[in-house]
Amino acid sequence: MNQHEMVSLIKTKLPNVVIRQVKSNTTGWDNDILIINEDTVFRFPKTKRIKEKVENECYIQEALVKTTTAITVPMYTPVRDASHQIECVYYPFIKGQAVNETMIEECTTEENAQRLGDFLSKLHSIRHADLHHDATLTPIHSFSYWNELYQAVQEQLFPYFTNSQKDSTKEVFTSFLEDYGRMNNRTTLIHGDLTISNLIYDYRKQQIAGVIDFTDAQFGDPAFDFAGIYWSFGPHFTKRVLSNYQNDEDEETLYKRVKEFYGLQPVFHELLYSVSQNQSIAWNNALTKFTALRSKTYW
Repeated sequence: MNQHEMVSLIKTKLPNVVIRQVKSNTTGWDNDILIINEDTVFRFPKTKRIKEKVENECYIQEALVKTTTAITVPMYTPVRDASHQIECVYYPFIKGQAVNETMIEECTTEENAQRLGDFLSKLHSIRHADLHHDATLTPIHSFSYWNELYQAVQEQLFPYFTNSQKDSTKEVFTSFLEDYGRMNNRTTLIHGDLTISNLIYDYRKQQIAGVIDFTDAQFGDPAFDFAGIYWSFGPHFTKRVLSNYQNDEDEETLYKRVKEFYGLQPVFHELLYSVSQNQSIAWNNALTKFTALRSKTYW
């Protein structure tokens, strides 16, 4: 949906909204975004499947608002069509901007480790029974999901990898898949896409102020929510977040899954997406970060 179409829908559905300024972003995978007057964000799901996920996000927000966390999450107001299906949702703009690679160092403070640890502790404590009875948060990260990802990597990326890169990739996937059945099978409610692009940093307060986009929320391995933290901020900050995280599982056991698989696999999603979009890829450097993270031993 382009900016004109989004604005037209808002004027039709919400005629009392005064629009003085607009910014849009239609490059996301799941949603088109419109920010009005720098105080209200509108999200327009791109597909029926994403609309169903946005419904679930509303239920998660209802559960999260019952607990206290230092980090702000969006509270959606849905806009529906004649058949009661979501056309878009809107929520108050969270002051700040999405974290990017140039902001990594300033984000890795003890305060932010505490804020993220507290947020994940409370998110992961939400049970099925705490959610609306219509919530359908089906687990996604099954053995089949990871096995299919590995097959896609072999078919679409291996032709560009060196033998050494292939061997490293095989070791990471085969070790994880072999251990999958023996892993702690305790699942919690997870964000499912806790990457830096979904963290909002407030420069005024110099803190991570918000977490957005719960589209991929599901019941799954709590270690998965540390994947984006590990990949972007590195192992030392990840361990600081974990030191502020409360969970029934042994901290070292959870961290082991992060450093040996979850925190490494984001690169393969990025590369597969780039290949699907026919984007130019510097293959010689494509796995540099993956190799660097994997080459070190922690704890």
